[in-house]
Amino acid sequence: MKTRVKIDRSGYLFDNRALTALIIPLVVEQLLAILVGMADSIMIVSVEEAAVSGVSLVN
Repeated sequence: MKTRVKIDRSGYLFDNRALTALIIPLVVEQLLAILVGMADSIMIVSVEEAAVSGVSLVN
């Protein structure tokens, strides 16, 4: 039989619940930033190649 070793987590800054509460909004924000960057590129694509390159560099 395996015995479980109890890990002392008293020195940790955040517990798993707090980390999840921090990570979820960060992931959502990154997805929105990607979506806005894609929308910018799609709107600019009809102008010219240099404009698309400029928008891509900014994003």
